[in-house]
Amino acid sequence: MQLRLQLQRNIKLIIMKILSLLILLTLLLFGFSCKKKKTNEEEAVNFKKGEMLVHTANKIVLPGLLNLKNSVNELNSSWNQFKTNQDDVSLLEVQSKWESAVLKFHRVKIYEFGPSATVGLRAALGTFPTDTAKIISNSTSSGTNLALSTNVDAIGFPALEFIFFRNNAKNQLIGNAQMQTYVDDILAKMSGEVNSVYSSWNIGYAASFGTSTGTESTSGFSFLINEFNKEYELAKNAKLGIPIGKQSLGIAQIEYVESPYAKISLKILKENVLALRDLFRGKGNNGVENLGFDDYLNALEKSTIVTNINNGFDGIIADLNNLNDDLIIEIQNSPAQLDALYTKMQNLVVHIKTDMTSAFGVLITYQDNDGD
Repeated sequence: MQLRLQLQRNIKLIIMKILSLLILLTLLLFGFSCKKKKTNEEEAVNFKKGEMLVHTANKIVLPGLLNLKNSVNELNSSWNQFKTNQDDVSLLEVQSKWESAVLKFHRVKIYEFGPSATVGLRAALGTFPTDTAKIISNSTSSGTNLALSTNVDAIGFPALEFIFFRNNAKNQLIGNAQMQTYVDDILAKMSGEVNSVYSSWNIGYAASFGTSTGTESTSGFSFLINEFNKEYELAKNAKLGIPIGKQSLGIAQIEYVESPYAKISLKILKENVLALRDLFRGKGNNGVENLGFDDYLNALEKSTIVTNINNGFDGIIADLNNLNDDLIIEIQNSPAQLDALYTKMQNLVVHIKTDMTSAFGVLITYQDNDGD
């Protein structure tokens, strides 16, 4: 009897040891699997991210800022030539240089972090609608401080557009020393700000940006993803949604149309969207595609997101190609097409703001009232 009890105890002990061993092996295998999975994820997350940021800085941002810098200088030169000649040909040249410069600005206004945020370049050069009454009042007042926040809607490209493209612009400028001085002051401010941002990126910020690959809110990579999303939503809402009535019960608000005097509002929107698409694809200023967000997503095995975003951008560009440059005309003539365009832009938000940012592990830190 005792022998039997002893045998039973031994069998139970053996069974317990076997179970313990199985549990230990299971835990070890699970731990190895998790470790391997984590290693693979970390390798994917860090897939050439630094090289991607270096490419973005050196082949997209810096060349874009240099182009803007040179274009503002050319605008200033053409303006000085107009002040000498004061004829139609000279004014047309000023208008041409203004358009060239404003399009280049919409290539780089995405990067509102680091040096651009310090200067506030997006607001200083691109706040619209411009306050025409304030422009005229400022031009007749001596010692106007254009750096004050209260003057943000009376400076930059929108203010110059009003001055250069309004009805009877040439005669409004000829002999008007006060307005000419005001233009001088606006251009000087713009030139100083653009030069400052370019120099800061060129001297040191580009290098530090290229190494700031983390996902914390203060990293260069996080800034880039946040501003990419923010710029896209600004384009969707301010350049299209608000003017066509998406925030006013379907009632168009043409007073909020960008570029009402030069009449290139949708051309500007297209350039803005093209710049965003190029950044996503890593397309440099030389037209060559290199490391971009699409490559990073593919490394994360998120090719479906890449397809959705590429298709979204391509569809938006195709719609813009079929519209007139002047949004006011299209509001009158093609409301259905504009509504379809807005829907396409709205649909793309979820892919870039939710799908892409989640895949990258980046938190959206800016505030918006988009309702998405």
